[in-house]
Amino acid sequence: MINYETTEDVTSNDYIVAMKKAEDIAATDKSRVDYTVGSSHIHMFMSTPSCLLNSSKYKFMIHPPSRYIDVSRKIYFYTKKLTNLYNSKLDDESVKSDANWIREFLESIMQQQTIYYGNNLVYAPLTYSDYNNDLISKFRVYWDIRSKRKYLTYLNKFILKQISLEPREGFIKVMAEEGVFAGVPKEDVGTGLIFPIAMSGRVMAPVLSNFIIDLTIYPHVFLKLALEQKIIIKKYGNEITLSALNEMVYLDACISESIRLGTMSGLPRLVEKDMYLPNGAKLKASSSIKFGRFTHNRSESYFSHNPHDYIPERHFKTHTKLSDHSVYSTQWGFGQQMCPGVNYSCINMKLISSILIRKYNISKGPEQNERRHQGYELGHWLFHVNSSVYFEPHNILNYSE
Repeated sequence: MINYETTEDVTSNDYIVAMKKAEDIAATDKSRVDYTVGSSHIHMFMSTPSCLLNSSKYKFMIHPPSRYIDVSRKIYFYTKKLTNLYNSKLDDESVKSDANWIREFLESIMQQQTIYYGNNLVYAPLTYSDYNNDLISKFRVYWDIRSKRKYLTYLNKFILKQISLEPREGFIKVMAEEGVFAGVPKEDVGTGLIFPIAMSGRVMAPVLSNFIIDLTIYPHVFLKLALEQKIIIKKYGNEITLSALNEMVYLDACISESIRLGTMSGLPRLVEKDMYLPNGAKLKASSSIKFGRFTHNRSESYFSHNPHDYIPERHFKTHTKLSDHSVYSTQWGFGQQMCPGVNYSCINMKLISSILIRKYNISKGPEQNERRHQGYELGHWLFHVNSSVYFEPHNILNYSE
């Protein structure tokens, strides 16, 4: 099968038809993996242990061990430590503090003439994509390797300085009080934070970008979101707390729908031993596979009601929340390889989105014709071809059905 995720002039329907003809297991040309598996094998993919389908060994195969394994282990260890701490300290006051900081930051951005968007996090080398095969990506990886040591040195000094300051603020304060880095070599402090920082930007940036554009295409969705925020403001006031976030169920569904339609295939694994799929197809030992999330997320078997359309309400029918990991929500990975920062990412995406909705009417602009979906640009992530957005300050309490 041709690589539909790097081939031009093909459609999502072409990709879906090709996977169906291949019975959801296809050898893929010009790909970083040998096979792509589709929806009918999702339960196998989710439940197979790492002794058969190994994610870590695939990463070690792609990234030379001399510069990857040791750093990877440290990053994962500290990431788990920090995210567990974040989850344990999560309450109304901590969310309120985060919301105030995010609100000030977003307002400062809106006052600028130009908004700069850093692609370096989105295209970081740890991202799985067949687009890493191109020459520009190879230069990007080379530059990242050369600059990593300087960046980590800078981050080490910055974090150590912040921990030593009085008074401390936010999560730095929590880390200092809990002694997160007590006894940790100074050169590892930056390593412990680089993954949460990079991943939060790398995951949230494309999701929020697509979500905002979705609101300009579907103004009725924005109206429902505004009305939801109006109800929550009347109940909790203007402050955004954890309790308020938990009641933003329609916002949760809208972000989930933007992720569903904007996610590429991924979750690569190394096949440790010969395996046979239920349809008799053989996966040879030492080969590599990925899960076809792009086609799965448009599968009529799982998203039967117009799977190509943006319909947030579908997630109520499947009882799927943004932070879930299931056959309806594959963006966070499976099993032991689940993203450790799920809670952190979900809370911050909902915080940023709710603040924007409360402050601005998000639309295509007052003088444009009706906007239609122009498709997605395929790359490391899927981004809307539509790229313009109009933010107009408004009073959300004035909205009515």
